[in-house]
Amino acid sequence: DHEGTGLAEPFTYANVDGWNFIGNPFTSAIDWTTVDAGAANLYDAVYFYDGSNYSSWVNGTDSWDGAGTNGGSQYIPAMQGFFVKSNNTSGGTLSIPSSARIHNNQKFWKANEKETPMNFIRIEVESNSVFDETIIRFLENATASMDNKMDAFKRFSMDENVPQVYTVSADDTEYSINTLAVPVQSLTIPV
Repeated sequence: DHEGTGLAEPFTYANVDGWNFIGNPFTSAIDWTTVDAGAANLYDAVYFYDGSNYSSWVNGTDSWDGAGTNGGSQYIPAMQGFFVKSNNTSGGTLSIPSSARIHNNQKFWKANEKETPMNFIRIEVESNSVFDETIIRFLENATASMDNKMDAFKRFSMDENVPQVYTVSADDTEYSINTLAVPVQSLTIPV
């Protein structure tokens, strides 16, 4: 609890800098993989708050499918609000083309039921029937820093009763989805 606010995450400008809350403007779902977030100076990850915890989804690269935590997927339901993070201070304009509209009746973000790919670790923690998860995965072109299209920052629940799990990089960046280069030796990842 941060100074009696009831928030699990202490308020600092680093926690809110560059974060934008926007919404799906259409009466249909949209497919986030069709939105060019880079043109709007945004990281490709999208975040959804369900009232107790955050879900995240990152698009992926040409050779790797996207990934989501806590049920997050590429599909954003009609009129759904979500968070994105700017990757620079000069701002930008996000355009969601009408071609992003899809027929999809998902009421909540749900991950596609797929087999877990190679070089992929999903860690889940649960307490009192609420949970959080983090993903660690390994790709040839990944780096130890934030990789757009591969990584997603950690967003902390505002409910102190929700358990939180995430990884921490060497520069103290907290990730919900952390993609690293395939290690040639042993590797330690702080969780």
